[in-house]
Amino acid sequence: SKPGEVNYGSTGIGAPPHLLGEMFKSMTGTDLLHVPYKGDAPLSQALLAGEVQVAFMPLAGVLPHVKSGRLRPMGVSSSSRSATLPDVPTIAEAGVSGFESTGWLAIFAPANTPREIVNQLQRDMASAIHAPEIRERLPNWGYEPVGNTSEQFAAKYRADLATYSRVIKEARIPLQD
Repeated sequence: SKPGEVNYGSTGIGAPPHLLGEMFKSMTGTDLLHVPYKGDAPLSQALLAGEVQVAFMPLAGVLPHVKSGRLRPMGVSSSSRSATLPDVPTIAEAGVSGFESTGWLAIFAPANTPREIVNQLQRDMASAIHAPEIRERLPNWGYEPVGNTSEQFAAKYRADLATYSRVIKEARIPLQD
């Protein structure tokens, strides 16, 4: 009802929250005004202060505000509901069919690293991620462990590059230094 009058915040031009906002705009035809901030903390404060009405943010950074009732989660961007907030629908469930994006943390090695070392690193990391004490802690921080294979991660990485390259091109986001 207020095209261009609703602000969405991000952690900076070209950052994942900016790209998610642009993807949301594209998929819904919603006219939102982008307001970039310099990181998660300033964006969180802007959202709490009402400077912006919505933001795509990592769950880990806003979870304390959600638990205290100061922020209301409207949807998660993953393809399935979060184990941390099981009552919050996915954005696709909430009506934006096909909207899906998950953040990730990964370990990279030089391209010429021997395959047996890459495989050993992957096995060791997956083992650590799936250790009971880590599996118990990660959800409290808003993270959900995956520990997939190098090939599975490479496919995810390539798919994300394709998606965000398209979003950047369609939204005409200028490349940053």
